[in-house]
Amino acid sequence: MKRKYPDFGYLFPRDKEGKEHVPYDTVNSQHDVTMRSLNMLKKFRLYDLRHTLLTRLGEAGADAFALQKIAGHSTITVSQRYVHPTPERVEDAFSRLERYNAR
Repeated sequence: MKRKYPDFGYLFPRDKEGKEHVPYDTVNSQHDVTMRSLNMLKKFRLYDLRHTLLTRLGEAGADAFALQKIAGHSTITVSQRYVHPTPERVEDAFSRLERYNAR
């Protein structure tokens, strides 16, 4: 039987099975409480962590389709913002194609 939920669950699960998640507003309000209690002068947004993760995945070679699935973007155009191919990465793509064709 194929599950429609990821094997690893949510980062902030609401239930033991990991099939439900804590709503973003709840996490965000707790983040605000924590930042105030720590007297943080410069607040960072939780979204910044998501952006950093997606950017680093793109830099590590994840393609836009993988990023779309991970982030839940509705269009590939949004995911493409995180992928910045370098000349070396483009050359590597052609090297992989050459190895594939040689099989």
